[in-house]
Amino acid sequence: MGDTVLVVGGGGREHALAWALAQSPQVDEVLLAPGNAGTAVESGCRNLNVKATDIDGVVAAAQEHEAQHNKEAQEAQPVGATEAAGPAPGGTELAEGKTCTEEGGQ
Repeated sequence: MGDTVLVVGGGGREHALAWALAQSPQVDEVLLAPGNAGTAVESGCRNLNVKATDIDGVVAAAQEHEAQHNKEAQEAQPVGATEAAGPAPGGTELAEGKTCTEEGGQ
């Protein structure tokens, strides 16, 4: 049985990240808070009715759905949300921001 991953945000980066995660045989389901119209129709993805800025809602969703990993790819990170929701040390990972990506990770 694969993992459940919670992606926080609803933009194009989150869509691309969710799509890529859904392709992995190690991932059973990708949940998005809140996701977007595109992620609503992606195979292996499911949007949740939780705003990315609703820290308590994101934490509750991660716990309710027993997400093993949480990913944030948005520019305005809801600080502390995934740290509180992460099921185990190392269970939370943050995607690199747009500036870092454009600079080649420098």
